[in-house]
Amino acid sequence: MKSINLKQVAACSASMNSDFFKKWCTIHGVTLKSKEPYSVRTFIEDLCNLFEDPEDIYIITDACYLGYEIPQIGKEFDALWIGDKSIVNIEFKSEPVPEAKILKQLLRNQYYLSSLGKSIELFAFEAQNKVYYTLNEVGELVITDNKAVGKALKNFSTSNTPIEDSKLDCLFEPSKYLVSPFNSPQDFLDSKYFLNRQQEEIKNKILRSIEEDSGFMCYAIEGGAGTGKTLLLYDIVKELESNGVRTAVVHSGNLNPGQRTLIDITKWTIKPSKAYYKYISVTRSYWDFDSADIILIDEAQRCHHLGEILSAAEALGIKCVICYDALQRLHRNELNNGNEAKIKTVVDEQHHYKLTGKIRTNKNVENFIKGLFNNRIECMSVSPEYINVTYCNNAIECYNIIGHLKARGYVIPRFTPNHHAYNRAHYESIMSICELSAHEVVGQEFDKVAAVVLPNMYYDTNGKLTFRNGDYYDEERMLYQILTRARKNIHLVILNNEAILERCHQLLVHK
Repeated sequence: MKSINLKQVAACSASMNSDFFKKWCTIHGVTLKSKEPYSVRTFIEDLCNLFEDPEDIYIITDACYLGYEIPQIGKEFDALWIGDKSIVNIEFKSEPVPEAKILKQLLRNQYYLSSLGKSIELFAFEAQNKVYYTLNEVGELVITDNKAVGKALKNFSTSNTPIEDSKLDCLFEPSKYLVSPFNSPQDFLDSKYFLNRQQEEIKNKILRSIEEDSGFMCYAIEGGAGTGKTLLLYDIVKELESNGVRTAVVHSGNLNPGQRTLIDITKWTIKPSKAYYKYISVTRSYWDFDSADIILIDEAQRCHHLGEILSAAEALGIKCVICYDALQRLHRNELNNGNEAKIKTVVDEQHHYKLTGKIRTNKNVENFIKGLFNNRIECMSVSPEYINVTYCNNAIECYNIIGHLKARGYVIPRFTPNHHAYNRAHYESIMSICELSAHEVVGQEFDKVAAVVLPNMYYDTNGKLTFRNGDYYDEERMLYQILTRARKNIHLVILNNEAILERCHQLLVHK
């Protein structure tokens, strides 16, 4: 995105007809909502009352990023000045809006901008009545005036070197703003995070439907790895519990340490699916959801008892929120359990929501994973800065490399061990140093992830990554689960597999 002079924007919007101004905005990379040109003009006119020399206004409103949006997060700022020492942000309102809404917006802006480690001045300008707002030292919304805004912009222009346009996106690393309920449970409980626009819309629609609908009803949240499903689901749990609604969270797998921490602190009901099943006698058994008002099922694509849980919920007249990703499966049986069809049977189109944009992973990691799992995909732009590949010829060397990466802070989930004594998985001895399994990292996220590519992996005739002579769990799906836990960096350790190494070289070559 290119910076622009805000006074010039105001002047052009005043002198050009609407069609020509739209073309001018397109040429200059400016995106304005329908009423924002009026707000910008009114703001500049009011600011001109402070300075005798119009040139002063031009100087202090230069280097403005208008309508900047943080990549992947979707957080937008109306007007933003970023320098080497400080930041000024102004949000425009064409007409009066509730002060609570303005406060929420400025606090959210403060949260995102504070990660840059610079001093911040935040303002909102309501154009119709020429009212200015800011935050005081304790985060309360207070009324200010054009003098305070003019002073902030003048101080910025005289004491800062504006950042280069090309470096803007690099400042806002999406992983800075992501909080996992499992990896950072206390931050999650302290609400040190924000949902993006799409997550908020889905949350509000589900909560509204839960309140309005009666009896058994199901709502589905579908999304790929890194789209924020788990955070959204647990945020809904937190909201419901704070309003006195009793929840029962069904986790399709074993609980991780973060979930146990949440249970200890909040006393929420979070259990593996099988733990809700109560066996009484040969002739009687039931699902223990009697004390719940809402059932929330995470990783539903893997839930072995999904049909039974939904039947129990229907019998009890309990609503269900179902969260799933059809691609995240770890065992062959999970590919054929029919859970996606079961979900579509109980969830109508109106209540089926899909998360789209990836939040957790940066684009380099995302593109690398896509290209690795399908060699028919055209090689995309992947920077070696985020991806490392090490090739080794034997298991001992591979084991030593894993130990070295672990010491450097990489999380290295192992393929889930095969517990069948008669068929010990061929990779277990290599990865015995690794603590977490592919099953145990479900729903978690880490800055740096390393993974091992085994000799039995190859590309089939359709270009899809697969494997020969597999063990109990699906190795290709486990590798996918492991790699999609990464926020920033991936280190691939390739053991005796030149075909995979060649594909990595294709993906990482400079163009």
